[in-house]
Amino acid sequence: MEPLEPVADMGPSNRLVSAYGLYYLDNRPIVLRAAELPYFRVPAVQWETSIAKLHDAGCNAISSSIPWTVHEWELGRLDFAGRFDAQSNLLRFLELVERAGMIFLARPGPFMCAESEFFGYPGWLADEIRDALARRPNGVEEQTLHYDVYSLLHPAHLAQVERWCAAVAGAIRPYLNAPVVTWQLDSETGVTFVNAIGRLDFNPDTVARYRTFLEERYETADLVARAWRRPVEAFSTIDPPRDTLSTGELADWQAFLERWVGTYLEVLGRIVRRQGITLPLVVNESAGYVSPQNPRVKAPAADLYGYDSYAKASGSAHTADFPFAGSLHPLRFQQFTTDERPLSCWELGTGRWDPRARVATRTTLQGLAAGVAHGLKAYNLYVAQDSDRYQFGTLLDAAGQPTPCFDVVGRFHEFVAAHEEELTASVEVHDPIAYLDYQPYTRLTPVDHLHLPGARALPDPLRYFAGRGLAGLHAVLLTAGYNPIVVDLVSATEESLADYLVAIFPSRGYLDLENYGKLVVFTLRGGHLVTFPEPVTRQQDGTPFRTAFLWPVRPARRRWLDRGRMLFHLAMRWALPYHLRTRRRLTRALPGALHLSDLFEAVLAGQAAPLRGIRLHTAGGTVRGDYQLVEFPEAGGSDASGGGIPAKDAAGVATGHSAASNAGAASVPNPFDRSNPSPSAVRAEVLLRHGSRPAGYRVPVRDGVSTLLGTFLGGSFVTSRYYALTAAERRALRQFAVSLVEPSVTRQIVPDDDLEVEAIARLSPDGGCLLFVINRLGRQQGAIHFPNPSALNLGEPLRAEALFSGAGSSADATGNGLRVRLEPDDVLIARLR
Repeated sequence: MEPLEPVADMGPSNRLVSAYGLYYLDNRPIVLRAAELPYFRVPAVQWETSIAKLHDAGCNAISSSIPWTVHEWELGRLDFAGRFDAQSNLLRFLELVERAGMIFLARPGPFMCAESEFFGYPGWLADEIRDALARRPNGVEEQTLHYDVYSLLHPAHLAQVERWCAAVAGAIRPYLNAPVVTWQLDSETGVTFVNAIGRLDFNPDTVARYRTFLEERYETADLVARAWRRPVEAFSTIDPPRDTLSTGELADWQAFLERWVGTYLEVLGRIVRRQGITLPLVVNESAGYVSPQNPRVKAPAADLYGYDSYAKASGSAHTADFPFAGSLHPLRFQQFTTDERPLSCWELGTGRWDPRARVATRTTLQGLAAGVAHGLKAYNLYVAQDSDRYQFGTLLDAAGQPTPCFDVVGRFHEFVAAHEEELTASVEVHDPIAYLDYQPYTRLTPVDHLHLPGARALPDPLRYFAGRGLAGLHAVLLTAGYNPIVVDLVSATEESLADYLVAIFPSRGYLDLENYGKLVVFTLRGGHLVTFPEPVTRQQDGTPFRTAFLWPVRPARRRWLDRGRMLFHLAMRWALPYHLRTRRRLTRALPGALHLSDLFEAVLAGQAAPLRGIRLHTAGGTVRGDYQLVEFPEAGGSDASGGGIPAKDAAGVATGHSAASNAGAASVPNPFDRSNPSPSAVRAEVLLRHGSRPAGYRVPVRDGVSTLLGTFLGGSFVTSRYYALTAAERRALRQFAVSLVEPSVTRQIVPDDDLEVEAIARLSPDGGCLLFVINRLGRQQGAIHFPNPSALNLGEPLRAEALFSGAGSSADATGNGLRVRLEPDDVLIARLR
């Protein structure tokens, strides 16, 4: 392989730089393999040996938070040299990292999760800057026993933050680039304001900024009143929303919070630069981000942007709570990369502090392999060592001894190090399928809440998990051999969408006119648009959508499935046991991390809810639908509105209509045959049925096609309910997904029907490809076919060489395919030529 050209003129000051979509350390392309070693928890006497062991395991970087609360436990009493406590001797720790030939990723906050009390802020800070605390509607400060929430842009808060950043910069200045190579700004900024509408932030400083934001957007109060559909006398009378009943008002408040968070990061970046720090600045984001966490606003605030990924946090026996997270997360964040911003995972979960958690080695391996397969150029294993109080079950135990996870990760790192140049130079094979991501869907609307009598509106848990289920069809496609590209609809253009043959649009029922226009143009030009689980019927502000061009058959009935089962499950598996029993135990075990359980416990319980979904009929059998069912009228039916669907079609036959009953029926017009006009108002072909009612259809749109599916296909794939599906259910979903896409996009990778794997190819610059095969189920064997070998740089006959397996899986070339024997939950990586 020809070596990559060195990077020229990248500036003399920084050893770690990014360019051409890669990281370069000392002018050499690398995969950044970091391990989070929290020096403030790991006994200081273990630092040197632990760093050495992580180096031996193939890590080339150490990362750690630098907690404000550890280094300034009393106002004005700063210590980075261990004068009062050996655990706070950051300077010695940095010297040991440098001595080991490794680099250091600094994470000084000020906000940090790190399972830390007060999120890393010192406990005394609230008393010093009480005016800067976030406020509730009644003016009371947002404080709990374990953390405080601050109004981010309040001058008093910024002044203290700048003092802290100056202290850290002064302490680590002698270690810049040797070993400190990055500076992270905050951590998942905005997370404490998620789902806080009507509760936070009513601080006068935030309210004043909100009013200014609205004045810049609307110019006059009359325009605000028109948008919100309620009287507004003046900007000076506007407060943050206290309820969730107004669509326009909620949208504006969340848009403001997103900009507010982004502005804070920009200010924080300027503060750091004022200290003379020229290192690359880093921002990390929750992979499952929701408003006010907005990558399009936050990413520009730093040099390097990446995500945090956790596939398992519960104590269940399943391999993962979110089985496809390792692939869906990097694929989602590929859209935020640039030549100077490589794909990065700043926290890749290898365990969990909660004593109930069970994170298996195979979970970590699947996340690592999927991330690298999908183009990760940097990742940070979080965390790398346990301590007496925090038992993650990770690479090193509390005594610093290697665990089984250490061995597997070390072997994976051997593979990465041996093939680093090929991995950094290879290109992932994608299919021309755009899986559309629409950022406003991360915001809450009035219909996303449960309005309980006498209580504040609460987010509807079923709709919350349905929001995650929007990625389910993507996961199904991965197991069918496809590799779609996640595309941000808002930043996409008509020209960029023309690069795709299929666009999949997970819809929440509303859309702005500009982005609707992009979908219209895409379809008119010959594209195949697949929308689910409902058509767009309104704009973002709630205004009815008056065109039905792309979705001509309007729903006759909508209903959410299993809400009662979800609420009952949460009551019995979360609300009652957690608050009556579990929370007390956690308070005794880890009081500093109790707030994290309070925030995430409902999510962990809810993802395991035994939802039954619904059976839908297709031309080939039945498939499972999840979360929602949308039904449509038959043509000529009493509930037909805006045109109905012909009663006789392939899906109708599959529901049990006999040949005799159809013998005398008029043939169904082919929706693609323009020489045979349909006698019905809409020439639609039914794809899904629930009983006798259509639940999904397809219509021609000039040169293209529009398909609407009235359910969440594969919704169960994104939670641990995936493991409860039968092999037949999963196979039916794969086959139906292929039937949707294959007329437009031919697969380059075709697993046997009974082989359920994700297979990702990376084209090597010297010919051939690296094939990553991820098995998320039990022991499997079968063949993976390559119908067009030249598309994967493959010759004839095919040659295969196994490069890595976590548990002894194997593969052999056979004709234009690969026969694999896969151990449970294993990863196999092969070079094909």
